[in-house]
Amino acid sequence: MNRIELLRDLYLWAYERPTKEYLAVKQELVKPDQQRLQYRAKIKEIVKQVILTPES
Repeated sequence: MNRIELLRDLYLWAYERPTKEYLAVKQELVKPDQQRLQYRAKIKEIVKQVILTPES
């Protein structure tokens, strides 16, 4: 038959569906807090010290 319309439609549908889902998820994401990123290691170390030595 050499008809490619159905294959084309299936390909477009399979491409568009996850693209729409990705765009929806991307809109829900919040930009990361720059201060938290900058001081992530220091915050982690302080929390670790508080947990390991609660009396101080």
